[in-house]
Formats: sequence, C-alpha cells, structure tokens
Amino acid sequence: MILVDTGPLVALFDPVDGQHERCVLTLKSLREPIQTTVPVLTEAFHMLGPETRGSDRLREFIVSGGLSVWFFDRVSLTRAFELMELYADHPMDLADAYAAPSESVEDLVARREMSAAVRQAMTELPDEQRTAIMLKEYQGFTFQEIADLLDCPLSTVKTRLYQGLSVLRRRLERRQSEEASLRRATWESSSS
Repeated sequence: MILVDTGPLVALFDPVDGQHERCVLTLKSLREPIQTTVPVLTEAFHMLGPETRGSDRLREFIVSGGLSVWFFDRVSLTRAFELMELYADHPMDLADAYAAPSESVEDLVARREMSAAVRQAMTELPDEQRTAIMLKEYQGFTFQEIADLLDCPLSTVKTRLYQGLSVLRRRLERRQSEEASLRRATWESSSS
C-alpha cells in the first residue's frame, strides 16, 4: 500500500499544475494500491476548489476504487460525497460531510469552526511536526511505526509530536480567549 499526500492528488487532478504529467505517469506505473486520509482529502478538495472539474475527477477516482480512504467505508464515503454535492454552495468539506446522523446544527457548526481552526493552526506548523501529528493523531500509527516511516529516531518523533501539539494547544487556547473577549466586548457595547 502507498500512502498519498495532498500535493500529488492536487497535481494529478489539476492539469495546469507543474507536476501534473509527472503524477499521471507515476500513477500509471504503480502496482500497489494507494490510500489516503480524510485530512489529506479535505485539503485536496479545498485546494482544487469545491465545484471544479478537478474535484469531480478526484471524487470519481475514489468512487471507482482508484484510491481508498483510511477509516471510511464505501457507504460513508458515498454519503459524504452526496452531501458535498448537495451543499456545494456552502463552505463544506469532506470532514464536515461526515457528520454523525444525530448531530444537531449547533454541534455541526461548532465542530466545523473547531475543524477550521485546527486546520489553520496545522498549516502554520513546520512540516516535521505536522507530519508527526497527522500520522499519530489522524491515522493512528504508533510512535515506532512513524519513526520507521520517517526514517528517524523514536525520540525525534516524540519530540516533534509533543512540540507540535503544544503549539496547537496554545494557538487554539489563544483563539478561544480572543473570541471570548470579542463576544464580551460585543455584548457590553450592545447593552450600553
């Protein structure tokens, strides 16, 4: 199995990308199944644009079995794609479309806001920390598996993960504090 990241997926389905031809040739030469994760697909759909030919082709590629998605069965994935198409005029990504059936609108909005904040904070992390977090927290790899995949010492993986999660926590706490201050200021100005 080959694990595919965002860059090759975007290049594969965006013909104007500088690496498009290379990715097409590489895909044709692969003999192993390829797999990706929900965070990677979320980012790929975002970069391709919600209602583009590239997004449509990526969905078709997945539905036809060209790419499997870690932790998504075919029924859940098909439903998520249906919701993405149904709400194409709203800012929705794959992670949003995979909502629990019993989730309230308020819970969905709160989860979407938190997902957006986490995604933004993740993009600001150094690649090494972001990769360690993605492999551990989103894909469930053990520390040793990550060390083997990245060809680095176990202690390095633990350090990258700890530092990355610490930065994420601080940024999200700061964001939450700023939002609370803004709500308080808005409330105070409206009640005056």
